[in-house]
Amino acid sequence: MVSKAVLDKVPPFTVSFLRFFIAAMALYAMIKLKRAPLGKIDKKDYKYLFLIGFFGYFLSIGLQLLGTELSSASVASLINSMVPVAVMFFAAVMLGEKFTLKKFICIFLAVSGTYVIMGGAGDSGSFMGAAVSVVSVSLWAFASVIVRKVSFKYDTLVITFYCVIIGMVFTAPAAAFEISVTDYVRFDAGVIAALLYMGLICTALGYILWNRGLASLEAGTCALFYPVQPLTSALLGALFLHEAIGVNFIAGACLIISGVLLTVIGGRK
Repeated sequence: MVSKAVLDKVPPFTVSFLRFFIAAMALYAMIKLKRAPLGKIDKKDYKYLFLIGFFGYFLSIGLQLLGTELSSASVASLINSMVPVAVMFFAAVMLGEKFTLKKFICIFLAVSGTYVIMGGAGDSGSFMGAAVSVVSVSLWAFASVIVRKVSFKYDTLVITFYCVIIGMVFTAPAAAFEISVTDYVRFDAGVIAALLYMGLICTALGYILWNRGLASLEAGTCALFYPVQPLTSALLGALFLHEAIGVNFIAGACLIISGVLLTVIGGRK
């Protein structure tokens, strides 16, 4: 919602860099207040933090932007809704998590709900854009499973901080290039307020909660909540941008909510 206004005045990789920068400052302050052991990371585990920061926070988000540009927002969003499938695949291979019939039903309901909300594929888009979006989804799922793996050893606040720093470092060259070739960059009070919100709430708090969820539940279970994103976006669009809500939204919302409720019910029939 907020990025709609910001991206008209600041290019995307610059927005990503500033989000990471603001989030890193906030995370560092939280670590100091909590007195979390920031430096106590085994050398053999630094590679996992690098994989999360590079593939999950930098490359995945960058490819998501590129996939949307090459195809369309509808195609990219539909492919992005396949995150639960990708997460469950990597979780099964890397963590030995079981793919149950219940999880399959939850995925089917949630992904179907996303498809209905989007009104179908909308347009076919380009093959290259769809392919890039698929790679983006795969990298995010891969990174999420690694978060689950290292969260058994380290505070999720510390994991998030290091990975945000890595994402920021690799985003910086792209942001610098954008600034050098773009002549429409404008930082007014509204943009600054929006960037603070995106950095503090959407990035710092959002990533902390996602990583804390991965530390508490199986990666496949966490991923089943992912399709709530298009549901939330459509609802906020109706509330704040006066976008229309039709039958597709109501039907899709029912499917997504059914999938989420089935996820949290547990073993009860």
